[in-house]
Amino acid sequence: MAYMNTQEINNLVRDLAARLAPVYPDSAWAQRIAWRLLEHVTGKPRTALITRTLVAVSAGEQRALETAVVELVEQHKPLAYILGTVEFLGLTLAIEPPTLIPRNETEQWVGALVARLQQYRRQPLKILDLCTGSGCIALALAHQFPLSSVLGVDIAPQALELARRNARKLGLTNVVFIASDLYNNLDNNLAPASLFDLIVTNPPYIAPEELASLEPSVARWEDPGALIAQDNGLALIKRIICDAPKFLNPQSPLAQVWIEIGHTQTGPVSELMSASGFSEVQVLDDLAGIPRVVIGK
Repeated sequence: MAYMNTQEINNLVRDLAARLAPVYPDSAWAQRIAWRLLEHVTGKPRTALITRTLVAVSAGEQRALETAVVELVEQHKPLAYILGTVEFLGLTLAIEPPTLIPRNETEQWVGALVARLQQYRRQPLKILDLCTGSGCIALALAHQFPLSSVLGVDIAPQALELARRNARKLGLTNVVFIASDLYNNLDNNLAPASLFDLIVTNPPYIAPEELASLEPSVARWEDPGALIAQDNGLALIKRIICDAPKFLNPQSPLAQVWIEIGHTQTGPVSELMSASGFSEVQVLDDLAGIPRVVIGK
C-alpha cells in the first residue's frame, strides 16, 4: 500500500479541526469530530491512534478525509450520513440519506419510556411504532423488552428496508416492519383481536412554512416527508391521536400513546388527546426544558 508522508497525529487532527471550523466553531468540538472522521476512514479506534506519535495515512484514506471535509463544510452533509451509523440507546444503527437521522431528544424520551416500563419487562407487550423511519424507537424497545412484540410502520420503502437491515444486524426477531400509511394497512396485517398496549411515534410535525428556516444539513439531506406536515405541522398528529383508541387494548393496564411534538404544539396536542378520550395527559420536556413528548393514558 502506498502511503503519504507520515504525519504527527496531533497536527493532522488540528489541521482537520481548523478546516471544520465553519461548521464546528468550537475548537474542542471540531477536534472531536476530526477524531471521529479519522477513526472512520482508518478503521481504527481513537485509543489505537492516540498511542502513536506518528500516523501513516494512505492516499486512499487521505482522499476519504478530503471528501468528508468537503461534504461537511461545503455540502452540509450530516455527519451521521458520512459515518453511516448512529448510536441510539446503546444500539449502533445504520443510517443513510434520506431517512431521518435519530435525534438526541428522541433518544431521551425513549429512555424515559424504557425506565417507566421496567415493571412490564417480563410481560409480552404489544407495541406499535408509527413513522418508524430507521426503526430506532422500535428497535430500542424490542431490545429492551425481548418478551414483547413490536411492529414498526412507515410509508417510505427506503426507510423500511433500512429498519429491516438494522433489525437483522442486531439479531432482533421480536420486531417486524411493514408498509402502512399510519394505521391504514394494519387491518390487513393483524388479527382482529390484536390490539396494542403501547403506541409510540416520532411523526412529521414541522409546518411547511418552517422549512426555509431549517439548517441546510436538514433541509437538503433529510426526507421532507419525515419532517413536514400540513395544518401547522399537526396533520399526521391529529390522525394518530384520533384513531389511537381503536388500536389500543382497553383491557391493558398500560394503554398509552407517546408522541413527539414541536415545541409550540403542546396545547393543541394535549387538547386533542383529551377530546379523543384520554383521561390522563402529560407533557415531558427534553433536557433543554423544551416540551418534547405528549403522553396520553
